[in-house]
Amino acid sequence: MQETTTDTSMDRLVRQIAQIGEVDLGEVTRAARELAATDAGYRRQYVGFNDGHWHSAVLVNPSGRHDDHLISDGTGRPTELAAHLPAAMRIIDDLTARFGLNVCWARLALMEAGARVWEHRDFLELRQQDKVRLHVPLITNKRATLHFAEGAVHLAPGFVWHLATDIPHGASNNGPDRVHLIIDCDDAEGFHARVGRRRLDPSLVTVFPVLDDMSLAAVEARFRKTVAEGDVAAAERDILSLFGSWDLRHRTTFGLLARFFDALGQQDKAEHWRTEEKDKLYERVY
Repeated sequence: MQETTTDTSMDRLVRQIAQIGEVDLGEVTRAARELAATDAGYRRQYVGFNDGHWHSAVLVNPSGRHDDHLISDGTGRPTELAAHLPAAMRIIDDLTARFGLNVCWARLALMEAGARVWEHRDFLELRQQDKVRLHVPLITNKRATLHFAEGAVHLAPGFVWHLATDIPHGASNNGPDRVHLIIDCDDAEGFHARVGRRRLDPSLVTVFPVLDDMSLAAVEARFRKTVAEGDVAAAERDILSLFGSWDLRHRTTFGLLARFFDALGQQDKAEHWRTEEKDKLYERVY
C-alpha cells in the first residue's frame, strides 16, 4: 500500500469493496481445474462498458439458458453449464446458505490480459436494484484490480468479496487472464448483520494520485495531440482509462471527454459523452 493511504480513504474503500469471509482454497482450485477442462461458452458482453475484452459465461440466471447473458430480474435457475462445474456450484450454494441469500445470477467473468472495464454503476436497468454482489476469484494475478474513485484493490483468492454496485467502479487486468465467479442475489433482510465486520487488507490497496490542474492540463494536451493525429478512438480510451489510475476528485471520465470535445468545437461528440455519463452512472439510456 502506498504511503499516501489515509484512514479516511480506507474507510471509504471498505464500504465499497470488502472481504466478508473465507472460501475453501481447495474448492477454488477444483473449480479452476473443472473450468480449464470445460468449454464454458464465454461471450463478449457489455461492450459499451469495457474495451471488448470482458467475457462472461452463465451458471445461474432466471431463464436457465446458458446463452442468456443480459442481467434481468428474477429468481435464478442453473443453466446447462452448471452441471459441468460442480465445484463452482458448491461455492455458490455454500455462500448463499451462509449469508441467507437468494441467487438471481451467477456468472464466470473473464478479463483477458490488458482488459479494461470503464467506470459504471450496476443494475440501473432493473426494477429491483437493491442487489448483493459477491466476487470469488478463481483464477487471478496481482495485477488484476477493481477500481474505485480513490484507489485500486486486488481481490485476493481465498476470500468472498462484497462489492457495493451502487458506487462507481471499474476494473483492469494487466496480467494473464483473470476469472471471477460473480454471484448476484436479491438483498435479503439482515445481510449486513450476518456479514458482521467488513475487512480490507491494506496490502491489497493502491491509492491513486490526485489529478490536479497541472496534471489535467497535460492530459488534455495529450488528448488534443492524439485527436489531431487522427486516432480519436485512442484519445477516448486514454481518457476513459483515467478512472483506474487517478483520483479524479468528483470528475468523471465521461464528463472530461464532453469538456474536451466541447473545447474542440465537436458538439456531437461532446453530447455523446454526456449521454454516456447518464447511461453508465445515473440511469440507463440505451
